Amino acid sequence: MKFKAIVTAVSLTSLVVLAGCATSFPLGFIYTSVNLPVTVGNGEMKYSKVGEAKCQSMFGLFASGDASINAACANAKITKVGWVNQEVVNILGIYGSYKTVVYGE
Repeated sequence: MKFKAIVTAVSLTSLVVLAGCATSFPLGFIYTSVNLPVTVGNGEMKYSKVGEAKCQSMFGLFASGDASINAACANAKITKVGWVNQEVVNILGIYGSYKTVVYGE
């Protein structure tokens, strides 16, 4: 019985500690909502267009969409990219939303 309790405690601790490992963005175990830079172009460039592209995942089992920089540029007819950001929302791994935002001309 004591062995089971130790194994359970070690397993749960490992799950919490390793939950955010090897991700390209900070990952909260319960909830994540972050805005991150992807790339920066010419800092002097003024932009008049903003393009967005999005993909979603459900239950960590299904994912669909196109959150590529190309899709975001196409959505706003951007030909010169100023900079790119990424917006990430994830709730318990049940729902995930990943959006690429491109600023440019």
